Amino acid sequence: MKKFRQKFSCIFILLLMVGYLISPAHVSSVTRYFHGVEVKDPYAWLENMESLETKQWVQQQNEETDRYFHDIDVREKIREKLVKNSCIERMGIPVQKNGVTFYTYMGLDDDKMTLCFQDSSGMKRVLVDPAKEKGKNPAFEGFEVSDDGRQVAYCLSDCGSDVMIWKFLDVKTGERLTDEIHGIKFSSPQWSQVGQGVYYIRYGEGIYYHRIGSDTDHLIYQSDAFMLDLHLILDDQYVLFSVRCADDLKNAIYAVNIEDGTLVDLMPPHKATSRFVGEFEEKLLFITDDNAPLSRLVAWDIEGNCEELISEKDSVLLDACVTKDFIVCCYLKDCVSDLVVYNHTGSWVRNFPIAGRGTVVVPHKGLGLSGDVDNNFVFSAYTDFLTPCRLLKFDFELGTSEVVFSPAHQLDENFVTEQVFVPSNDGTQIPMFLTYKKGIKRDGQNPTLMYGYGGFNLPILPSYTPLIATWLEMGGIYASVNLRGGIEYGHAWHESGMLHNKQNVFDDFISAGEWLIKQQYTSPQKLAINGRSNGGLLVGACLVQRPDLFGAAIPQVGVHDMLRFHRFTIGWAWKSEFGDPEN
Repeated sequence: MKKFRQKFSCIFILLLMVGYLISPAHVSSVTRYFHGVEVKDPYAWLENMESLETKQWVQQQNEETDRYFHDIDVREKIREKLVKNSCIERMGIPVQKNGVTFYTYMGLDDDKMTLCFQDSSGMKRVLVDPAKEKGKNPAFEGFEVSDDGRQVAYCLSDCGSDVMIWKFLDVKTGERLTDEIHGIKFSSPQWSQVGQGVYYIRYGEGIYYHRIGSDTDHLIYQSDAFMLDLHLILDDQYVLFSVRCADDLKNAIYAVNIEDGTLVDLMPPHKATSRFVGEFEEKLLFITDDNAPLSRLVAWDIEGNCEELISEKDSVLLDACVTKDFIVCCYLKDCVSDLVVYNHTGSWVRNFPIAGRGTVVVPHKGLGLSGDVDNNFVFSAYTDFLTPCRLLKFDFELGTSEVVFSPAHQLDENFVTEQVFVPSNDGTQIPMFLTYKKGIKRDGQNPTLMYGYGGFNLPILPSYTPLIATWLEMGGIYASVNLRGGIEYGHAWHESGMLHNKQNVFDDFISAGEWLIKQQYTSPQKLAINGRSNGGLLVGACLVQRPDLFGAAIPQVGVHDMLRFHRFTIGWAWKSEFGDPEN
């Protein structure tokens, strides 16, 4: 452990320098002009990912990294602990159709999730095992079950691609059908009630209907817009979908009449962020921040008439689901889940107890699931920093919960999570969760890993990962910071960390690091920071602004080229958060 702590601070910092030391010297720099300002970019050649120079550079990076890690004697110990903490049972939220239960499962010796089912007699069977599917390292990504439970559409992704392949099978026989759907991204197909086919969004083209056994799909609605969240509503009379605009996180909501193709405009673009969560009595329920920064629950009819069912509260309304008699709302109260039960008229029934301060996943239409409109219970999931995901059955009529699945692997009781509030440089109180071993000494010598994101309306909630568990067992402190830019405290919290307010996010993270050092949890030499994507930008910015504050920085898939990010992959969709470099 002593050697581990001594070497901790330099393990990843070296990776940030390697690119400058071993990049091909013969590749010239590029000079560009941005609004009259000259900017030299010595690494513009890396934009060509297929060039020989880029491939050689990547190979050199990998070789240099491998050489460095090869000499770290604690590496094998870390690997063993990671493997142990990763070998846990996992089970997805069950879906019940016509007396049959479908669920994803990964056993102790499995590398990937499989799709399983259990019939009314209790017999279990594996329906889809990615290890036995054709493709380049296929991974199971999702499934949709027909209402009669006889057929399943399931999704595979090759090598992590976001372009999905949907296949079909007969549940009773296990037979794979010859049908396949390609070109789906960011959405799932939806079965018609009679189970003869599925409606789906073909990315960049529009909405199609695929009839099982047919070679030709029928175009329902043509559009090259960024379409998401497809749902069949009102007894399959309409297809509901959301459209995301390039320069705005807000979305538009439309419905297409399947019979005549007419379009119904329910929510215009650029007005609000809204999400469909279910329906009853021809009412369409949406969570929306329209005139409600913390969001509220409204009901629309197909003519576009809107009524408020549940008004805005003092906490963010994050999720909701509909059961036979109730509407269940999941609020985010100081970054942990809080369940409240209402009846169908929006009147309060009860606060629903949750065992623990963590994250509850409520099944709703946005997840491809829904509350059971014939019953008053749902299956849900719970996790926190110390608890691997376990499945619960919530009975909202009785106000009870029952654990239906819990992995045997658990961290022992020697660890604790506390929440603190850290003042940023402008006085804003920033929540931070600290997880560590009980009795830890605050002597400034504890290796500490601090994680943040801070953007795109995304909350960072308590959850268990094998990496965090391994870090804790080896004596580290894990700090998760709820920065501005997320949705933890509503729309204003997000706005205060985007566009011209982006520096607030970096200041929040830096303030959290300074607080940890001042309170003697750790020291600059022992403090590492980590983030992914937008969080990678966060880590890169903080490393540049305060290199004295951190011993290691791990920016994963970071958005670092803020002058050209919009020109590659889906970068155009980030202009609403970062601004438009062309302006």
